Amino acid sequence: MSDFFHILNQVIMKMVTAIMWYSPLGIACPICGNIAASGDLEVVARQLDKYMVAVIIGLIIHGGIILSAIFLKHDMAKPIRLLFFQAWIIALRTASR
Repeated sequence: MSDFFHILNQVIMKMVTAIMWYSPLGIACPICGNIAASGDLEVVARQLDKYMVAVIIGLIIHGGIILSAIFLKHDMAKPIRLLFFQAWIIALRTASR
């Protein structure tokens, strides 16, 4: 019985890995189709630039200030240790490339 669940776990992990590798393509294709169908690519590029800048600023504020403040409040340690949390490592490993 133990071998069955071990093999089942390996099969599911291979399926999850395949989905994680192909999901960026599945997400990018409809987005690219909508961008191409919009007609004026210059306007879309400007809007995407503004969006990217807003997202990057938001991530810097959230990751650099808010998470560090929460970490300091609860752990009273150096915020640089925040970078070594297991969740951050998993997030970096599963990010689409």
